[in-house]
Amino acid sequence: MKKFHPLMLISIVLASGCATVAPTQSARVEYTAQNPERTQIWFFVETGSLEQPAVTLGDNAGFPSVLEIYARPQRYDGMDGVRVNLRFAGPARGKGIAVNIVQPGLRRPVRLFALPTEIVPE
Repeated sequence: MKKFHPLMLISIVLASGCATVAPTQSARVEYTAQNPERTQIWFFVETGSLEQPAVTLGDNAGFPSVLEIYARPQRYDGMDGVRVNLRFAGPARGKGIAVNIVQPGLRRPVRLFALPTEIVPE
C-alpha cells in the first residue's frame, strides 16, 4: 500500500473539489475603556457577519492578567458582529487592551462599541 504524506492528502481533497473554505478575514481592535468596579469588560465589534469567530488576546497594556476570553456572534442594535467578554484577575483598569478577531465574512472597516456597564455579560 502506498503511503501518503498528510499535505498530499489535503492537496488531493482540495483538488477534487470536496472541500470548500469560506473567505475568512481578520481584524485587530483596541479597547481603552475601563471598569474598575468589576473584573470584566465587554464590548461589541461590528464585523458584518454572524459566523462563529475566533478571538485571541493581542496586547495587554496595564490591565490585570486575562483569565478568560469569551466571544460569540451576536446582533446588536441592528448590526451583525462579535460580542467579546474579558475577565481579569483584578479590577478592569489599565491603559488599553487589544484582541484579534478571525471570522468568516468579516468586512472592514470594523467598529467597536463599548457596551454599558449596567448590562451584565451573558
